[in-house]
Amino acid sequence: GPVWRILFQAVPCPEYLSICDNDLGMSYSSRWYVINSDGSDLIPLKETDTFLADMWGVPRLSPDGMRLAYLARSQADEKLHLMLAEISSGSVTDLGPSPEVARELGFSSEPDCLLVYTTPRPEEAQEIQALTVTKVCAGSSTWEVLATIEFPTLPTMHTYLSDPLLSPNGDAFLITSRNTDDIRELYIYELGSPEPPRLLFAAENESWRINLIYWQSDGQHIEFFLQRWEVDDTVTILHYVSERNGANMRADLELTLPFSINGDWSPDHREIAFFSGMTVYTPAATGIYILDLETGVWRQILSGFYNDTSHIQSWQVDIP
Repeated sequence: GPVWRILFQAVPCPEYLSICDNDLGMSYSSRWYVINSDGSDLIPLKETDTFLADMWGVPRLSPDGMRLAYLARSQADEKLHLMLAEISSGSVTDLGPSPEVARELGFSSEPDCLLVYTTPRPEEAQEIQALTVTKVCAGSSTWEVLATIEFPTLPTMHTYLSDPLLSPNGDAFLITSRNTDDIRELYIYELGSPEPPRLLFAAENESWRINLIYWQSDGQHIEFFLQRWEVDDTVTILHYVSERNGANMRADLELTLPFSINGDWSPDHREIAFFSGMTVYTPAATGIYILDLETGVWRQILSGFYNDTSHIQSWQVDIP
């Protein structure tokens, strides 16, 4: 298949250590790299005097692969600001401080416009949980609130809403949550609708996790994964597809793997790249893996690198 460029942040595993895990102190010792999806051309990126040095959290790649949206802490006011970087030139536009607690970033269906998904601060949490969706565009200082989506049945902890994802045509959001019994759920909210979010799927019990949600390009079908750790340290993974209204929900792929997956879809939607260390984080086993969704076959393209979030930052990135 095609060879894509992958941007990631990681810590090299020291040769003198037999375990490559959280003890490496990734928060202060990680670097940015680019690698081809066939494992070739691993390149460490120079961070000095570039936007990479300031990047905080997981950046988001624009659909055309030309820009990155991310948060950076401003030295002027010590707040997290929303930044938009042009990959080819390295130029950066500061779109202003992010309101409240930014849970997620995304690109709008409009050119040069970003979406910020926020929740109340922990001390402001109420019985009704809310996720606010705000749009901001380059060249404008106006932050436009598109929707405040309420979830009245959730606990009062603000961390229970996650993974908001805008549809390709910008008319709906998918959102995951956990209910009071710690069951993972998937909701859809039709933008501008007076109706509350609609439940599309609920896991059978609290052992299952929902992740890697994906809108198909027609905006009418969705995909996601269910994952569960088993007693033998393997992971059962189910790939679900459905119409956006929840009709014809079915699992079309079931895998048993020696690791969980939590990364990013390839641009052609055939593969997923992710960090893993199996169940034992040796340097040889710890690195980047790619799962082929058509065959269920996985391959390791890089060893000796650790990332504590399992996230691949972006596919199809070529930073000079």
